[in-house]
Amino acid sequence: MPDEVPDIYADSVYLAISPYDLMIRLAKRPFESGDAPAEPETVGVVRMSHEQAKTFAVVLRNLLVEYEKGHGKIRIHSELRERVGISEDGDW
Repeated sequence: MPDEVPDIYADSVYLAISPYDLMIRLAKRPFESGDAPAEPETVGVVRMSHEQAKTFAVVLRNLLVEYEKGHGKIRIHSELRERVGISEDGDW
């Protein structure tokens, strides 16, 4: 195991699934100047089994539900909701 674990910030997430596992590619958008949007830069890749991914998804959902109980609803921009196909209430 490496002596130092990287601390990663991502504002973009890309998912891929195969018959054997799931891949999560974390990326961040660079500062944009000019007319053309810049391509996000990959900052990390996480691979896990289907079982681990499903467990992770449930635990993450539960964590966010608890967070919202104490801190208020997390708002998701309407454009992003439309792009990923979730309802205004966040499909919780």
